[in-house]
Amino acid sequence: MTTLAMTTLACVHPRDFRSPVERVTEHSAYTEHARVRLSTDLLASEPQQLIANLGLTATPVRSRLSFSLNLAHATFGILSVRSKFTFYESRWYAIGGLVGFSYLNPQTLWVLPKTLRQELGTFNLASAPIELWQSFPINHWFGLHLGMSYRSAALWGSYNGDALIADTNMAQRAFSFHPYFDFFVAQRIALRFGARLPAFAQFVEATEATAEVEPGLIVGFRSVEWVRRPLSQTMQFDVSAETRFGRNTHLRLTMNIWAFRPLDKLAVTPSLSLYWRFQ
Repeated sequence: MTTLAMTTLACVHPRDFRSPVERVTEHSAYTEHARVRLSTDLLASEPQQLIANLGLTATPVRSRLSFSLNLAHATFGILSVRSKFTFYESRWYAIGGLVGFSYLNPQTLWVLPKTLRQELGTFNLASAPIELWQSFPINHWFGLHLGMSYRSAALWGSYNGDALIADTNMAQRAFSFHPYFDFFVAQRIALRFGARLPAFAQFVEATEATAEVEPGLIVGFRSVEWVRRPLSQTMQFDVSAETRFGRNTHLRLTMNIWAFRPLDKLAVTPSLSLYWRFQ
């Protein structure tokens, strides 16, 4: 067991977490320095990434501007793009932001049966996150990142089945604060503690449905409601550890702690990330 631990530790290479080439860029004001970055995630915690992510990031301006595309979503007919940028950076401070857009229409989901795609073809799902970040590299072992975000998502469309006709519009919007704290251990491991704390989260739902109970008798309803959810139902906490194996394989393991609204409990889900940088 000791031999295995020592072998694993030997594979973990030293890393300058304050260097533009090696630093962690997620949840920060920093933009990728590498020209190309390839990343893969399982059970990603970011809402715009859904369940799986195979990301390709291109950086036309090093450490200033990057564009990303989720190739896994694109393979199934889902558009998911984002851009990250850094306005200003100095030794002790940086400010930057991120904008994204995701769109889904069942007509483009080739994995669904053709008849189901036709029935659901008028449904549309779109989301757009906007983030502003400030980063403070305090010293060689500690860093602080403060973010603000506005996220908007909407689902609209209608469904015409054999016995059910439905027309629905649902939307949500949230303004949140994101504090993140980095601790760098022996230039080999980055420990990160962060949170998403919505100061305002509101959901609107408008649904109309009719059904034929018996020949000649149709019943239906229409409901429009705005709902504001408290912090206890929308907050999320992240605890992660990141390191680098070999020359260019970066690994990050994250535990996501979030409010599970149906049971009014906290749920814990893991996420695993691997990425490679090509200078």
